[in-house]
Amino acid sequence: MITRLVSSRLPLLAYHPPKVCDNAYMQALDRAGALPILDTEFLTNTEIIQHLDRLAGQDLLFGLRLAASNQALVDYLQRNHVANLDLIVFSYRTTQELKRFHFDSRDYKYVLEIVDIKLEREIERIAPHGLIVKGMEAPGKVARNSAFIILQWYLENTDLPVFVHGGVGRHTAAGLFAMGAHGIVLDNQLYLAQEAPLSASYKDLLRGLEEKDSTIVGHSLNAGYRFFAKLGTRIVKSLRGQEIQLADESDADEMLYREIEKDFARLDETSDTPVQSLFYLGQDAVFARHFIEMGTDVATMIRELFLHIGAQLKAVDEHDPLQADSALAREHGTRYPIMQGPMANVSDNADFGAAVFANGGLPFFALGNLPADLADDILKNGKDKVARFGAGMIGIEAFNQTIAHHLASVKKYEVPFALFAGGIPAQVKELEASGTRTYLHTPSLSMLENALDKGCQRFIFEGSEAGGHVGELSSLVLWEQAMEKMDRLPEDQRRGTTIVFAGGIGTRRASQFVSGMTARMAGDGVKIGIQVGTSYLFSQEIVETGAIKKIYQDVVCERDETILMGHTVGLASRTVATPFSKRMIENEHRRLKEGQPLHDRKKAFEKDNIGSLLIGAKAFCPDFDSASGEVCLIDYDEKEQFECGNFMVGDCLTFNPCTTTIAKIHAAFFEGKEELAARLNALESFSSPLKEIEDEIAVIGMGCIYPDADDPARLWENIIAKHYAIDEMPADRLDPDFYYDEDRKAPDKSYTKIAGIVKDFVFDHERYGYTDEKAARLSRSQQMVLESAYRAVADAGYLNDERKLDPRFAPSTAVVVATCLGNELGNDLHLKYWYPELKHHLNQIEAFNTLDEAERTRLQEALRDGMANGLDYEPVHGQLLNIEASRIAHHMGI
Repeated sequence: MITRLVSSRLPLLAYHPPKVCDNAYMQALDRAGALPILDTEFLTNTEIIQHLDRLAGQDLLFGLRLAASNQALVDYLQRNHVANLDLIVFSYRTTQELKRFHFDSRDYKYVLEIVDIKLEREIERIAPHGLIVKGMEAPGKVARNSAFIILQWYLENTDLPVFVHGGVGRHTAAGLFAMGAHGIVLDNQLYLAQEAPLSASYKDLLRGLEEKDSTIVGHSLNAGYRFFAKLGTRIVKSLRGQEIQLADESDADEMLYREIEKDFARLDETSDTPVQSLFYLGQDAVFARHFIEMGTDVATMIRELFLHIGAQLKAVDEHDPLQADSALAREHGTRYPIMQGPMANVSDNADFGAAVFANGGLPFFALGNLPADLADDILKNGKDKVARFGAGMIGIEAFNQTIAHHLASVKKYEVPFALFAGGIPAQVKELEASGTRTYLHTPSLSMLENALDKGCQRFIFEGSEAGGHVGELSSLVLWEQAMEKMDRLPEDQRRGTTIVFAGGIGTRRASQFVSGMTARMAGDGVKIGIQVGTSYLFSQEIVETGAIKKIYQDVVCERDETILMGHTVGLASRTVATPFSKRMIENEHRRLKEGQPLHDRKKAFEKDNIGSLLIGAKAFCPDFDSASGEVCLIDYDEKEQFECGNFMVGDCLTFNPCTTTIAKIHAAFFEGKEELAARLNALESFSSPLKEIEDEIAVIGMGCIYPDADDPARLWENIIAKHYAIDEMPADRLDPDFYYDEDRKAPDKSYTKIAGIVKDFVFDHERYGYTDEKAARLSRSQQMVLESAYRAVADAGYLNDERKLDPRFAPSTAVVVATCLGNELGNDLHLKYWYPELKHHLNQIEAFNTLDEAERTRLQEALRDGMANGLDYEPVHGQLLNIEASRIAHHMGI
C-alpha cells in the first residue's frame, strides 16, 4: 500500500529555490496538490523565522528543509508549533552531523534527506516518519550514488515510506512509483513555470540548457555539490581548482562550503551574465523543457504529470514487457528479455555464455580491443557451444585498432547479434545488412538523435551506474531523455524499434521500474529489454567456468560502493577501491596539481592502466618483448592479482548476495510479479482519473436479502416497477410510545417511525450446522449475511460440484464482510459493559433515591440482568428507570 506521509493531495514535494522565499509560488504549489518545501540553505536563522511567521499566516500547508546541524532552529521548532507546517526535512552534510542529531517533537512529521547507503542504525535511532533519498542527479549536496541505486537500497532495507529526489521526469516518475517509491520530489523541473521565482535572465538560460550543463564539485573531498556549469563558467572551474588544492586539509569540506556560501547566487535577481553565476542545478534540470510543454503554470504541469503517470501504470497489466516469452525474448530466441552485458576479459568464455543462455538470457562475448586471432577464437568457440549469442565491440578505431577484423569475424561466423559501444550508425547498418541484428550504445540524447536519423532501430541506454567505462548521465536522466525522444517519434517509426535499459539494474525493483516506465510504449509495439553485467559477477557459474578467478568475486563481494577512476582525463571507468585503483586516482590528482596538460595526463593514465583488467579477471598478463617481438605470459599469485588488478563492477554490487546462481538472478527480474500487481492497484487510488482502482470485476454470482426482495431477480423487478418498500417500524423493533416524538429537537427521541423492513426472514440454522442455541447467538444481520453469501455461491454454481474453484486462484481468494451499522444483539451485548457506570449514575438520581430499599434493589437487579442477558427489561418503575438511564447514556456519549 502507499503510505500517506504528507497531507497534500498528491505524494509530491516541490522544493522552493534556495536563498529565496516567494509566497505566491508556495501558494501555487499548494493549490496544485503538491507540498511546497521552503529550502532554508543559505538563509540566516532570523530570516528563517521571519519566513516561518509569514507562512504560518497563509492558508496553505508547507514543509521546511533544515540542516540537522542547525541546533538553534531545531530547538526553536521543538518549542514553537506552526500549525500549517506539515513536514520538516532534515538534511546533513556529513554523517557525523547525523550521528549527533536528535529531534523529539510530537507536533511535527519529519523525514531525513539521505545521501548515503547503510544508515539504518542512525535512522532507527532518530526514528523519522520517512526518508527522502537524494541522488547524484539532483541539485546541491548530493550522493556518490544515483537516486536509482539509493532508492533500491532503502526500499530493500527499511519499511519507512521513501520519497525520491533526483532524475524525476514524466516517464521515470511512473517507474519510481512502480518499484515502490511512496512519493517524488521536484525542484528545477518546475523552474520555467510562470509562477517560479526566477528572473527572466535565469529562465532564458534554462531554456537553452543541455543535458551536460551541470557538474559535481567536491567528490574527492567526500562531499559532492552539483552546480550549473558550462565550459565557460569560470566560477565553477575555480571551485574545482580549490577542491584539488584542499585535498590534504583536515577541514577541506568546510573550507569548500564557505567558498560556496560566499558566491552563491539568488535566482530571483536579474543577471547580465547568468552563465557566470554559482547556483545549484541538477542533471534533471533539462526536464524543465518537457514540463513547460505540459503547461505554463505549475497546476497544469503537475496535473499532466500525474495523468501521464496514471496512463503509464495502467498499461502494465496488459503490456508488461519484462516477463518470459516477451516480444524481445522471442526475437532473441531466449526465455527472458535480458542481455548479459559484455565485460572485457570476463565474458570471453563460451562455457559461461552457454550457462547464461541455458538459464534464459542472451550472452554477449566481449571482443574489446582483442587481437584479431583471439577475437576469432572466441566467436568460433561461442558458435560451437551456444545456440544464440552476440558480439560486443568497441567501434572507435582510436580505442580498438582491430575493429575491421572484428567486423569481419562477426560476418564470418554469422553471429546472430552484435552491439557497439562507441560505434557509429554506418557500422550498425553494415552488420544489419549481413544479417546480424545490431544494437548501438547511445549514452546521450545527441547520439540517439543521430542514430535515429541514420535509420538505426536497436538501442542500449546505459547509465553511469554501470561497471567499466561509463558516460556522464545517470540512468534516470538518460532514460528519461531517451523515453521523451522515443515518445515523440511517428508511431510507425517507433513501432519498429527495440530499446534496452542498462546501468544500476540489480534488484527485482529495478525490473519493476522498467515495467512501469515502458509498458505503455510496449503496447505501441516497441520491444523492451534489460542488460545486466554486474549481477553475473556474483554467480557460481562465472567462477566455475573460469570466466573470472575466485578473488575477483571475493573482492566485489566485500565492497558496497564503487569509485570512478579516469574521470579527470575523460576516461571515466567504474571499479572498486583496491590498491591499484587508489594509486590510479592518486596519480590523476598529483598530475592535476602539477599542472600537466590534459594530453600528457591522459597518455600517462592509459599507460598505467594497460593489462590491469586481464590481471584482475584472469591473473595473468602478456609481456611484449620489443626486441624479439615475442609474447610471453606473466602469471600473478592472489596477492599480486589483488595489488595490480582492476576489478570493474557497477554500482549495483551492493545488492547482490555472495554467491548466487544465474537462474536466481533471472528469476528475480522476471518471476513473481504479484508484488508489482498489488502496488499498481494501490497506486490507482491517486493516479487514475477516477481516483479509484479500475481493475475489471467479473460478477459470477449474486445473492441478496432486501425489504420485499429476497433474491436479485425480485429486487430488479421492484426497481423497474418503482416498488416502495418502506413501511412503519413494528413496535417490537421500535416502541413509538417510548422513542418517537414528532418534535425533531426533542432529546433522545426519533422523529420518524418508518424504515425499510425485512419481513418473514427465517434463518435455516441446520443448513450451517448450528443448533438452536448457537443460532440464537447470531444477530439477525449476521444471519442475513450468511444466507446472502450462501445464495451468491449457489448462484455461481459452486455448490453440488457444479463448479470448482481453480486451485491456482485459491491462495489469492478471500471473503470480506463489512458493516458500518449496529444491530439489536450487538447493542445489548455492548450495553452490559456499561452497567457499573449506569448503576453509579442511577444512584445520583433524586427520584430513584426516594424509592424504598426493596424497590431500588429490584430496579438495579432488573437493569443488571437485562444488560447481562441482552433481554428486554421493563420493571414496575421502568418509566422512571428508562427515561433517566436514557438521559445518562446520552450524556455519556453511548
